[in-house]
Amino acid sequence: MPTKEKWNEYLKNVRRYVATGKLDKDEINYKLEIGRKLEHARRAFLAGDTKWPDLLKRALSGRYHPIAWRDADYFRKWLSRDQEAAREALRTIWTHANLRPGDIRAFSKQFPPDTGPGGAGTRLRTISVLLMALGPNRYPPYMVTASGKSLEKLSYADAPAGADEETLYGHAMAFLDELVSRAKEQRLERPANRLEAQSIVWV
Repeated sequence: MPTKEKWNEYLKNVRRYVATGKLDKDEINYKLEIGRKLEHARRAFLAGDTKWPDLLKRALSGRYHPIAWRDADYFRKWLSRDQEAAREALRTIWTHANLRPGDIRAFSKQFPPDTGPGGAGTRLRTISVLLMALGPNRYPPYMVTASGKSLEKLSYADAPAGADEETLYGHAMAFLDELVSRAKEQRLERPANRLEAQSIVWV
């Protein structure tokens, strides 16, 4: 587990970065905009609006995006190729306002391996972006490289070897929650939520 000294050093870097005033412009605003587009797609999905696939495809497009362009392309092609299968998979994570235990695993079982290369961490990156439709401040995107660097700096315990997507996401969210809590202890105004914490893990 991280020592108090390591947390203090890490939070010094956080404080220094937040003080630059770049957090919103460089990291937050575009993610909130993507979140709004995904929320729009989810509302259409739940309402049975036939425009939801196009809205989702647009939400997964753009130059600056937490999903890798190749993974977004794989997902869009799957959505075009087998819309009904994609609908059933999305139903597992989009039906309820809050993520429930087992939802990510249920989605992953219906998310074909050939939809994109890579292991659980790579697949989770796509899944986590879809979860932004539930509210990006509560369900931010997951990026394995950035998260791993922070865990290493702090000597924070890694997720269990061979962890699936749901376990990885839970581990990442627990870290972000602790980062927010530690920041509050030191009277830092930010990060104030998971999205802000996710947006500074690379410092």
